Amino acid sequence: MEEAARIYPTRSVTTAIIFYLRGERELAHVEQAVQQALQTTGKGVYVDFPFAALNGLSDSQSESLDELDLRILDLFVLAKVVHIFLTNNRERDMIQQVHGHLRSHGMDEQTILQTNSQRRKQHVLSQMW
Repeated sequence: MEEAARIYPTRSVTTAIIFYLRGERELAHVEQAVQQALQTTGKGVYVDFPFAALNGLSDSQSESLDELDLRILDLFVLAKVVHIFLTNNRERDMIQQVHGHLRSHGMDEQTILQTNSQRRKQHVLSQMW
């Protein structure tokens, strides 16, 4: 089996993420930059998102999610790794807010439940190490 080549975000993806986080562009701009990067680099290649850096931007002391947190969540949704966002923010009481945000963006109940299940599995594994 061929292993997927790993690339880091292209300048256009990084720039799109920055503009989105500032509220200066729509999420569609990030999606377009990611798709363009994938087409440019070829089949089987994916773009690494700087997840650790994105989590560091959030105010983890706040119980609720602010506008920046919701934009960060949108990027995790785009990359299909919402469970990482939930795990990294597990100390915050924000599940209802995340649920509402995901529903407002068209995510169905089954997908949300699967995402939460992935978060729980990841949390259990992290406790084992």
